[in-house]
Amino acid sequence: MLNLINDILDYGKIESGKISLNFKPTDIRNLLTHVRNTHLFKAQEKQNNIKLLIDQDLPEWVLCDEVRLNQIMHNLVSNAVKFTSQGNITISATVERETDQTICIAFSVKDTGIGIPTDKQSIIFERFTQAEADTTRRFGGSGLGLSIVRSMLELFNSQIHLKSEPNKGAEFYFSLELEKDQASTAKQAGGFSAKNTLDLSGVHVLIVDDIAFNTMVAEQMLANGNATSDHAVNGAEAIEKIKHAQYDLVLMDIQMPVMDGLEATQQIRAFNQTIPIIALTASSEPEVITETKDSGMNDFLMKPFNPNDFYALI
Repeated sequence: MLNLINDILDYGKIESGKISLNFKPTDIRNLLTHVRNTHLFKAQEKQNNIKLLIDQDLPEWVLCDEVRLNQIMHNLVSNAVKFTSQGNITISATVERETDQTICIAFSVKDTGIGIPTDKQSIIFERFTQAEADTTRRFGGSGLGLSIVRSMLELFNSQIHLKSEPNKGAEFYFSLELEKDQASTAKQAGGFSAKNTLDLSGVHVLIVDDIAFNTMVAEQMLANGNATSDHAVNGAEAIEKIKHAQYDLVLMDIQMPVMDGLEATQQIRAFNQTIPIIALTASSEPEVITETKDSGMNDFLMKPFNPNDFYALI
């Protein structure tokens, strides 16, 4: 039921023009790896393998809306897992063409599942529509996932395509024309790493996490960049600290006792609209990322922390 509500809310936002793209430095490899890992357990329950194929020529950093691309890929992989048993699902990203400033990347999700009849291939992108009348009963789903994918890709000035035959699987594919992120690429070429970070002298960060190890890792990364830090173990404690001290940035875990990060952020935004709040999450599920944005958070970091992502975002 929650997934259905989230799908309806997402579709409503798209239809009303309330969703716009936010392009920022994005690591496509990392994004697709998280998508694969998120669906791996469910796939293995159905005795499926998920393969990830990434072109070696793909640059590490491009400018993309990470949240929306993440949502598109999750919807496509979720569909592939749902309609495939004892088979294979392949996620791929390949370079179609590139210039010094731009790159065109072809994305594909291919499965060996039940397939889609030719006469049904156009209607499955319509809202609340699935290929067969009994599909919802047999496999579940809202019938909105592919419609959301199509609408999201239209925001990117792209289109979703499909190749499929009944009982021979399906392949959904699309291409995105993106700008290369020259700044992040330059940092990478210069050895941008935990040992060669940005100078964060004078930056004071509040780390909000109930897991001591996570806090320790974040504190060490910040110290490597000459930043100072304070910490809180739940959202309620974070609110009190922000009311009485000055911070340049908040790293906020989502799931905590007493008060979670989403509720804490909503309360913080009632008296402080400017302080950057970064969500710390182990989940790349689209609904989780959307919740962080809706609560008032500015961005998110995946756990466990990748040092390059950590420093680049800060």
